[in-house]
Amino acid sequence: MDVGGIVLGPDQPIVGWRYWQMSRTGRLRSVTQKWIEWQPSHPLRAVCLEIHHPAPAAGCNCGVYATRDFATLRDHGLCLVPGVPIVVGQVALWGEVVTDDASWRAAFGRPQSLSLVEATVGEEKLDQALADLERYGVAVNLVSMDEAIGGASATMLTFQAMSLKTSRLAPPVGRPVDRPGGMPTPA
Repeated sequence: MDVGGIVLGPDQPIVGWRYWQMSRTGRLRSVTQKWIEWQPSHPLRAVCLEIHHPAPAAGCNCGVYATRDFATLRDHGLCLVPGVPIVVGQVALWGEVVTDDASWRAAFGRPQSLSLVEATVGEEKLDQALADLERYGVAVNLVSMDEAIGGASATMLTFQAMSLKTSRLAPPVGRPVDRPGGMPTPA
């Protein structure tokens, strides 16, 4: 479906797929523009942060992004940061819409469905994260890491998460650690 350069109303949106991360305030935030949070019950309006023209525009990177299908998002999604809850879902796009290779960029976007990647949230924070997502007024589900993220992103995220977990298990710097055999670490 090629819809480049057309204008759609909010009652006839294009629906695509995207990733979000959850901010410390429990809101969805952009994966690449981490300071941009999506407010519950309000559409996100795109702005151009580079040239400051109306977004989206051909020849620029601005706009609310979504891939055309889940397989494309999963296989070619962004490198995601471990230690931050990740959400995958559908997003309605409208206003001016520009077509890119496998995605769309639009003037407006609003979540249509949200799936929290369970492995990215600690068990003690799971209920609160789900409650935060329910404020968006759309279907909310849990999804496994394998289902949500594929390709190089999955490999990198798994490695980074493992490294992060290992670093949390390491003793603080400057603290003696017992060596095998009970020998203390020299100070």
